[in-house]
Amino acid sequence: NEATTSESGVFSDLWSSKLVKSISDNKQLYDTLADLETEIQFPSSHLGRQLETVAKMIDSREARGADADVYFLQTGGWDTHSDVEDNLNTLFENVDASFKAFSDEMKARLHR
Repeated sequence: NEATTSESGVFSDLWSSKLVKSISDNKQLYDTLADLETEIQFPSSHLGRQLETVAKMIDSREARGADADVYFLQTGGWDTHSDVEDNLNTLFENVDASFKAFSDEMKARLHR
């Protein structure tokens, strides 16, 4: 609520205003992304959900007033110690399906 007292100090005022702005910005981003739909169904894996979010972020660039964005994706499970071939096949199938969905989504957006 950004209420301060005379004992608050300049740093607490700055922290408070940054926190309030951050919460507001995050709500605005959440609302912007919640209104967007992808044309392609993405895999339900962690990587698939991340790439779906990236597709929505790209689609919302104008609404967010962004000239350029940088995205960081992460997936784990590569340190396999047993059933290496089966585990790696599963991991690569997920990467392939996730990036195929992303590629198909980007292509679909070109034809809107």
